Amino acid sequence: MTMTTRPLPRQPEPDSEPFWAATTRHELRYQQCQNCRRVVFFTRAVCPECGSGDLELKLSHGEGTIYSCTVVRRDGQPFFRERTPYVYALVDLDEGFRVASEIVTDDVDRVAISDRVQLTWEDHDEVSIPLFEAAGERAL
Repeated sequence: MTMTTRPLPRQPEPDSEPFWAATTRHELRYQQCQNCRRVVFFTRAVCPECGSGDLELKLSHGEGTIYSCTVVRRDGQPFFRERTPYVYALVDLDEGFRVASEIVTDDVDRVAISDRVQLTWEDHDEVSIPLFEAAGERAL
């Protein structure tokens, strides 16, 4: 059986281009508004809170906590169908933003809300995809 390729972001895309460019260096980037101090993710041209264009690009340490998760056991998209079952989660990063991602695990039934996770990468020619794996502890 031939493995189907993962759907990748289409480039160029002006707002998220700094984020995707950084992934090639295994850097998870987010922004912080220098006017109102809001943490912003995905990268964009203006702050969604105050409308300022003064956004500083920052580097995440890639550690966080699972806010919500589900085990996907059926998927209609060919790449993801071949990966079932897999865990899809919302992860709250320690820097104050939330990201949707896959949790890489051999046991989908052991992943739970409040699990600590850390960043890992799936490399492709043009970008790398940020994924998360267990960090070995649960938040209280």
